[in-house]
This record gives sequence, structure tokens and C-alpha cells, in this order.
Amino acid sequence: ALDAMGQNRYVLPSGAVSALTSAIVAAVNSGVFFSFAAGNSNEPACNIYPAAIGTTIAGAMAVGAIQANGTAMSLGDKIATYGTCVEIWAPGQDVHSAVAQPTLGEPLPGAWGAGVSPPYQAGQNYYRPGTGSSMAAPHVAGAALLVARKYQLAGVPVPAPADIETIIKLHMKSVGTQHNGTPIQILTVDDL
Repeated sequence: ALDAMGQNRYVLPSGAVSALTSAIVAAVNSGVFFSFAAGNSNEPACNIYPAAIGTTIAGAMAVGAIQANGTAMSLGDKIATYGTCVEIWAPGQDVHSAVAQPTLGEPLPGAWGAGVSPPYQAGQNYYRPGTGSSMAAPHVAGAALLVARKYQLAGVPVPAPADIETIIKLHMKSVGTQHNGTPIQILTVDDL
């Protein structure tokens, strides 16, 4: 949907932000970790919900997308949001994502995986590359799962979402700065 400024992003109806934020806080307090897509609209992430609340809720992180070269996303109309509300950056360029099956009429060359061609059959695996912070956020969710599983396998209690966020942040690596001078701290999982 287009917002009032003509940006292609979802805008929550009035009153929904408070209700959704309360639900996120309750979920985090119940042990659920969140990673939000910070957005691709070339503006401060603090202007975008839910990225704006990531820094205010320990255990919920706003994730920016980096390109394959380690710089903030800037491909076509996908230009990374920026600023202090982007807490962590992860790969967001040409990330393969699973899809149930192709939609009729969509272009096929290279879009559905090696060796997949019409006629499509039930049970075939389909994927296509996606770009943006929606592709980056799952990387951080996966890192949170790695942290939780490491503790579980060690026979100790799984850390709270806030503690998982702290552990992830301790393993971030700086790779440069955004165009506004804010550091780009990327996700690393080598030592998780």
C-alpha cells in the first residue's frame, strides 16, 4: 500500500500501533524473540513501524538489509532505511525464498530453481530470490534460534529474548557506515 508520502509500505490504521506494540511486548515477556524488517524506503527507520520500536523493546530487533558487498541496500527502488533504529544488518540481496508454487503468468527463467519447468507438479520445491529487509530479518531470527538451541543442548535454561538480543549484539561486526554516518553492524554467527 502507498502511505501519505507515496512510499510503498504498509501503514497501520490509527490505534493499531498501540495495540500491536502491547501484543509484541507481551510476547517478548513470554519468551518470544522478534526480528523486524527495518524497511526499504530511504528514510530513518525510526519513522517506520515496527522498526521504530525495536530499540525500545529488548528482545525485538529492527534489521536492515545489506548487499552482497556489505553496504546498505541500494538496488533500484529498494534503498535501506537508516539511523539508530536499525539495530543490526543482515544479507538482503537475492536471498532465495521458498514459495508454494508459481503463479500462472509469472516469468519463469531462473525464478523457480534449477531444473524446474512446466508443467508444475505438486510437491516440487520452488524458490525465487528476494531483496530487501524482509529477506534480512529471518537471518536474525535464525541467529536467535541458534543461541537458544546452544543453551538448550547444554542443558541450561534458554535465555530470555532480551538476553538473546544482547548475545547477538556481542557478536556483531562493523563493516562501515550508512550514508548518514551511523555504523553498519552486521550479524555474525561464527561464534554463536
